[in-house]
Amino acid sequence: MTKDGIYSHDGSKHAVRVRRFLLGSVAYGICIPLLVVAYVLRLIPIEPVVIASAAMIAVNAGVYALFRSRRNERFADPSLTWLQMIAATTVLMYVVYHFDHDRGLALMMCLVILAFGTFRFNTRQFMLAAGLVLAGYAAVINLLMWMKPEVIDIPLEAFQWIALSLVLPCFAVVGGRLSELRQRLRRTNSELTSALAMIQEMATHDALTGLPNRALFNETLNHAIGQAERHKRSLAVFFLDLDRFKFINDSLGHGVGDRVLQEAAVRSAPRCVRATWWRAWAVTSSCCCWRNSAMPRTSPTSRTRCSRT
Repeated sequence: MTKDGIYSHDGSKHAVRVRRFLLGSVAYGICIPLLVVAYVLRLIPIEPVVIASAAMIAVNAGVYALFRSRRNERFADPSLTWLQMIAATTVLMYVVYHFDHDRGLALMMCLVILAFGTFRFNTRQFMLAAGLVLAGYAAVINLLMWMKPEVIDIPLEAFQWIALSLVLPCFAVVGGRLSELRQRLRRTNSELTSALAMIQEMATHDALTGLPNRALFNETLNHAIGQAERHKRSLAVFFLDLDRFKFINDSLGHGVGDRVLQEAAVRSAPRCVRATWWRAWAVTSSCCCWRNSAMPRTSPTSRTRCSRT
């Protein structure tokens, strides 16, 4: 899996959007066998089954292409939630129109469509989506009255539309609340993660220089010693003492002494430790020590150069 691939698990929002899309594709995949069963039960002719199945495949292929090319990120809603919901509602209403009877069975799928809004919609958007479904069903009823009056039971269709108009807004309110709760939990989790990282940083790093403190240094040093013994590799610990540091503190003040420590840490690190070596630091008021847990046995020149710095 490449970093930029559609199945990238680098923690990006794009990977989350792709997983949601795949979940919707599974729902489409379940609907196609259900249409076949409906045809076997003589609820719908074979031609609408084929057309609706082809439309589902085409919709998923188109959305997949947008995610694959990352062109979805050009839209205001990179998740393409509204696009997918409108396409799904259109296909559903096509199927409902071609059901000869028991259209309520097909209308149950509108709840599945709205359920995907939980990932993205707020309550107002849920209400709009519910209104879209109700408007689509009203259009289907009118088309049936005009095109196929012999297969429509107007009182039954009116009852089903009224029932939907009562159920869908309630579903939208609940879905909106769940979506808002999910967003709130995400923000809380992000704040807790940041706070935990800050606490960890404060517990293991020196506040003045930002380098690992003595506790972390001792922990990593013990780990490095174990690795060196296990892999039969050499280990080196370098101590750097700042000459006349007490004189600097006494004569120029602790503020200047702090700046000296910070500058010593910044200057010493890149000169004595190569980028490929894993390292840890510990700083006190008068000394700085670091070690290299992966120094090969064939690097005496590097060790000598470091010791002379």
